[in-house]
Amino acid sequence: MAKRDSMQSIFALMRSSFEGCPQLLRRCIFYLRIFPENSYIRRRRLVRRWMAEGYSKSIGSHSLEDDAEKLFDKIAALGMIQQAQRMTAMADVMRTAPWQVNYLFLEYIISWQEEEKIFLPLEVSVLEGRCSLSTGRIGQHLSIGNSWERDEFVFDSLDSSRLRSLTVYGGWRSFFISNKMRVLRVLDLEGSSNLNDGDLDQIGEMVPHLKFLSLRRCTPISQLPDSLGLLKQLQTLDIRYSSIVVLPKCIVNLRKLQHLSAGTVRWDSIIPDVSLPAAGQLSRLSRSRARHLVPWLSKLFRSESVSSHNGGVKVPGGIATLKALHTLSVVDANASGGGSLLGDLKMLSQLRKLGVSGITEENTRIWDLRFPPNTIKLSLEMAMDWIPRHIIQAAGKLQSLDTLRIKGIGGELEFEGSGGLDEGSSSFAGPFGELKVLQIDFRGDSSLRFEPGSMRKLEQLKVILGRGGSRLRVDGIVCLISLKQVWVKGPLDVEHREQLVRQLDLHGGRPVLKLEE
Repeated sequence: MAKRDSMQSIFALMRSSFEGCPQLLRRCIFYLRIFPENSYIRRRRLVRRWMAEGYSKSIGSHSLEDDAEKLFDKIAALGMIQQAQRMTAMADVMRTAPWQVNYLFLEYIISWQEEEKIFLPLEVSVLEGRCSLSTGRIGQHLSIGNSWERDEFVFDSLDSSRLRSLTVYGGWRSFFISNKMRVLRVLDLEGSSNLNDGDLDQIGEMVPHLKFLSLRRCTPISQLPDSLGLLKQLQTLDIRYSSIVVLPKCIVNLRKLQHLSAGTVRWDSIIPDVSLPAAGQLSRLSRSRARHLVPWLSKLFRSESVSSHNGGVKVPGGIATLKALHTLSVVDANASGGGSLLGDLKMLSQLRKLGVSGITEENTRIWDLRFPPNTIKLSLEMAMDWIPRHIIQAAGKLQSLDTLRIKGIGGELEFEGSGGLDEGSSSFAGPFGELKVLQIDFRGDSSLRFEPGSMRKLEQLKVILGRGGSRLRVDGIVCLISLKQVWVKGPLDVEHREQLVRQLDLHGGRPVLKLEE
């Protein structure tokens, strides 16, 4: 009885909170029905979908993304979405932790609204199991569940003329998209299976008003169609973890593109992730995992050089025409032609997040110039066993940089200090003066050294070690005066663990140490 009364009080509070929400926030809450129960949602995925739907506004210095982020925070404050509990140990301040919909509250609100015949602010239709939507009418948003039986006759009978978003979980079918979807804004195929090159050849003619396209984790896809260049309204293109290693020339026609996330999974990271069985135990590999692995292996072995694959994509010349670009990651510096690429990047004044891979000894001098000046987040992947000092110095000159990720084989990494405060300025002077998050991902032995006055605003140091075990030595942690957390993922030997603990004990702020094997 006590538990029942407690739940009734919670529901009453939830109802009261919902009734006090403006119409836009209610629409965002109902939008969550698109995502299956117990599924994980990336924050950026939802935020950029809302941008494409027109839910956010650009006011003054606040961008569309800033406004959409505020909507997300408000939904989270209501308890409608929560960070996934089993993933919180791996969460960090870079907002990489996944979220889940609180379906208990969501279904309560929906049922209460339907019972009282209150006008729903948003129509979401979901196809699951043997569901047929016999009325033939669907809402503005359609989500196809993994369990739906994929009945072409049923699907063709649906009126999709007013459809604004289509989200597919599980197997893709070519009849899912047609030229009847003329007002479609969002096509989200993240993680869909059976999607192959050629299935989206006519996408530019079929859905010309598309603003959000995600082929994330669609591993069989190795190229984008030429008709992509007809999507003049496209804001977000996510092809991360597909098999696409070369962007088509038509990409330069997407003048409204703001976020381009690309880059494939590296060979040396996918094999441990799928946990291949030992010899003679292949029968233990489940069918679903085999289906996931086979496309990757076939694409990989057909590539020109397995050893040259570094996780980035080759971008065509002329990318400087994408003036609205905020995010570009990950670019293969080696394949894209270092000099021309750097020239194009310097022209992108709105660029805030940049990821570069394939930095080699041959092309490293090109990056002695400077990165796009307004970069906030920077990811660098070194294809060599040493870290060029001048590249670190170039990154240190970025006055707005708050997140830096460096991935490589290993080596020594030294961060120089500075002289303190600028006269008449409230911000810290010197290299990496605004940096708050530093992530180091080395497969081999590494050494980090921080000099006095370096990274005065750094709050989190995250180090990922090679899976086979590697040594890590860190000196000068006491110089990081704002440090709050040190997170080490991977096997760290006792000697260097004790050395790290001793340094943290000397730090006045008592940073928290998290070790994850």
